[in-house]
Amino acid sequence: MVKTCKKGTISRKGYVRHYKNKNSKNKTIRIKRTCIKSRSQSGLKRSIIDRKKIRTLERKHKSNRKKYGTPKCKSGQIIREGYLRHSYKRRKSGKKVHSVRVKPGCINATGLSKKTGIKGKPLFILQKGELTKEWSFTTTYLLPEAPLMQSEN
Repeated sequence: MVKTCKKGTISRKGYVRHYKNKNSKNKTIRIKRTCIKSRSQSGLKRSIIDRKKIRTLERKHKSNRKKYGTPKCKSGQIIREGYLRHSYKRRKSGKKVHSVRVKPGCINATGLSKKTGIKGKPLFILQKGELTKEWSFTTTYLLPEAPLMQSEN
């Protein structure tokens, strides 16, 4: 039986945790499926949102490779996927630069991809403003009004 959760909460899967004591007694704890408060901005489960976004990204990359072909990279290089560069206005001149489809190319590999020669898959996608702290400046600090100084004449 699938139980639905209230708005603003998500379903956390149940799991089993195994502990080993010093006395060589194994202890097993079973945690049941429960509804927990969602910590994401949208109020939905992040894993589902991320999977959808990664799938759409993969579709865009696939269509770009179909249009432009897949480049053959040298050793020590990996493929930089093609993407759509959106239009924007230049600050100084105010000239509009049109959106362009950038074709896939090769870039120098860094980190783990340098050792393996394979580009890793994204684990998650950050949403706008996700790393910023939510500060609320609702209180205003007013200084007490100083009494007017009267001149002594």
